[in-house]
Amino acid sequence: DFRVILSRLLRISGVSITPEAERTLGLAPHGGAGFEFVAADILEIRPVIKKMHMLSVAEGHLLHLEAQHREELERASIEQRLSTVLGAGATQKAATIEMRRRLDLTNSEVGERATQRRLDELAS
Repeated sequence: DFRVILSRLLRISGVSITPEAERTLGLAPHGGAGFEFVAADILEIRPVIKKMHMLSVAEGHLLHLEAQHREELERASIEQRLSTVLGAGATQKAATIEMRRRLDLTNSEVGERATQRRLDELAS
């Protein structure tokens, strides 16, 4: 049936037609084979996303893994510096507070650097 094929084609392509055009198509002889569309019959045209580009997904995953790795390296570096700076005489609580303060600063810096690097890559 032509109406079924046309209905599926419209759905797949993201085109919506007016209710009046649908009604006229249903009343058209020979299963709607002689029906003609005009611009006024089109109600809406919307984009249809058929697939996700795997390259973009993989790139996003790689950037996430890189950021995690950098964060782990920064954390280890800060812990080592803190143990050297604070020494054995510092209390565990003071060391924990100082480490959290420095890690919060570092995490935001790492995120900003990764974002800026990605923007620079996209611009070039």
